[in-house]
Amino acid sequence: MKVQSYSAGKLGQIEFDAKPFGEKVFYRTLKDAVVMYQANKRQGTAKVKTRSEVHGSGKKTWSQKHTGQARAGDKKSPL
Repeated sequence: MKVQSYSAGKLGQIEFDAKPFGEKVFYRTLKDAVVMYQANKRQGTAKVKTRSEVHGSGKKTWSQKHTGQARAGDKKSPL
């Protein structure tokens, strides 16, 4: 199997035992294993605010039509 790097190009070759993968090593299976390995190395502390943590509301202030007012979005909008 060739070992390559985007910045350095070809780095060499490495031998590995393909028996745990079965007779054929499929590209997709190998890629999934690499992606899983990289995902497990991540710290995993990213967070997104929930509905209860967001300041303000997402509800429109008034109907878009038939009010005589300008179009307005939610209550968080500065307009």
